Amino acid sequence: MPAQIHRLFFALRPDAALLGEIGCSVQALKAAGRVHGRWLQPEKLHMTVQFLGDFAVADDIARRASHAAAGLHFAAFEFVLDRAETFPRKFNPPCVLRCAGNSEAALQHFAHELGDALAAAGMAEFLESRAYVPHVTIAYAERELPKPMALAPILWRAQEFCLIDSVGGAHNEIARWTLHA
Repeated sequence: MPAQIHRLFFALRPDAALLGEIGCSVQALKAAGRVHGRWLQPEKLHMTVQFLGDFAVADDIARRASHAAAGLHFAAFEFVLDRAETFPRKFNPPCVLRCAGNSEAALQHFAHELGDALAAAGMAEFLESRAYVPHVTIAYAERELPKPMALAPILWRAQEFCLIDSVGGAHNEIARWTLHA
């Protein structure tokens, strides 16, 4: 039996009220009939802020990442999700919720600061080199959307972030930190 892979990442997770708003948008997308595919379960919805990688054994990396995150001091912030689109991929393109362009700066800044904290803790090798594209994956579609679909704006007040270990189909929260006002 092959060992299970641990996928570690830092994320923002929606609270119950926000999850309800996202659920309304998902229902609107389903009702519009433009997105068909495999929809994610609500407990898996999140916005990845820093992806660390896939590991056979993740304990030491999770411990080091948690230590780095614990030293981060960042104020709570807001951003708005305002559209659904698909990322280009030949099979099952991810259907995602994206940020309004004018509200993304604080989220980008937070991701950068967390990356700097991880790098300062000697974890630069685990950081992705590609540009950060904030999104919430809601489904894996049968085909790409021809263009983004506008949605009723969803205000996300980021007040905490967490480290998640995704293993065996479950998202296990390792630790959670408050963003200070």
